[in-house]
Amino acid sequence: MEVNILKFGAVGDGVTMNTAAIQSAIAEAAAQGGGRVVVPAGRFLTGSIFLEDHIELHLEAGAVLVASENQDDYNDLDAYPQNSTSVREQWQGKHLILAIEKTNVAITGLGTICGSGSVFFEPHRRCKALNYAWVDGFAKAKDPEAMRPGQMIVFVECRDVTVRDVTLEDSPCWTLFLHGCEYVSVSGLRIRNPIWNANTDGIDIDTCRFVTVSDCIIDTGDDAITLRCSARKLLHREPVCEHVTITNCVIGTSAVGIRFGVGAGEIRHIAVSNISIPRASVGFDLMTAYKNNGDVNISEVQINNVTAENVAFPIRFTQENNNTIRGVIISNYRVEAYCAAIMHADIPGNISDVVLKQIDITQRPQRYYQTLNETAAEERGKAVLDFEGAKELTLENVSLHVPEALKTEWPQLTSILKCDDLVKRNCNF
Repeated sequence: MEVNILKFGAVGDGVTMNTAAIQSAIAEAAAQGGGRVVVPAGRFLTGSIFLEDHIELHLEAGAVLVASENQDDYNDLDAYPQNSTSVREQWQGKHLILAIEKTNVAITGLGTICGSGSVFFEPHRRCKALNYAWVDGFAKAKDPEAMRPGQMIVFVECRDVTVRDVTLEDSPCWTLFLHGCEYVSVSGLRIRNPIWNANTDGIDIDTCRFVTVSDCIIDTGDDAITLRCSARKLLHREPVCEHVTITNCVIGTSAVGIRFGVGAGEIRHIAVSNISIPRASVGFDLMTAYKNNGDVNISEVQINNVTAENVAFPIRFTQENNNTIRGVIISNYRVEAYCAAIMHADIPGNISDVVLKQIDITQRPQRYYQTLNETAAEERGKAVLDFEGAKELTLENVSLHVPEALKTEWPQLTSILKCDDLVKRNCNF
């Protein structure tokens, strides 16, 4: 069944509020057992929209769903029990498109979903960057008391989810949030957010299973893609994020390219391949705790065939508490960076069984040095390869290229000899 929102009085003039019309179209299709709800060309202003079982929200070319600038047009904070608000990050649990415990739901088409995020942010300002993030500037909520809407699109404890081909832009918070979902396909997205806006992640995959992400282009202010295991608010899922593949993507970010961590549980069986990173603070960040808060074990991760430039840290593994990072293979990674590749284990040996193979790191002078804080040199790392506390580490065909001008201020040699059970083969440094 196909239902056009115009049938229910929707007006694409960018001024008329269309929430009721769009929701009525969804209800009509759901009453018939499901189908496609069509958004035709035009600018359709709307508040929160709830998807139902077996519904495909399809945006035709030229269609734009525009988020309301009035938070009263969004869902109530208690609309569903898994919802949350972050006072620290200045966003609340109000969302544009929601699917809560639904089956066979989709958002497709060549249209655009605009979160009107810029309305809720202060003008960006230059700041002294922490860990080489947001070197172009940083912005928080314009009104810290009213805060701003939360994740723009949320799928919570859903099964059989498809998000394909749409453009997602100007999100007020995380752009696409998958929480406790199974059997998810995300492909062909174009995600564009201002590069200085805080918490505007591209795709957050939290406590999900059987997920594929492919052929996406992401340019955003916060993490491009995250893998998390924060199940505290979920009703029916164990704290495990597993069997996820990410491939054929271009990811630009003012923070982390792909972050592993946050929550309390397991992240495992993850495959990442064919990634291009035009800019990032950290290429790949594996962490067992976020800001000393968390309880994550990470295992069985493969990352292959990556090119990157304008990156501070090519990789960063941080082990805290009593958790572990084990069974990680990173291969065919060519990167231009200006900070260290870091592995730090609070407990020696709790980072183990790591293979770096066919890695080529070229050091460049630091970018935007004037925006960095007083601890920038310390944050950069002790050496180009700064590995402490790792065990069972294999380096194969790893090459470092350090210009002569940098050797005088930063040692070319590495601290890797502190690692136990180190194996080096055909390395050049």
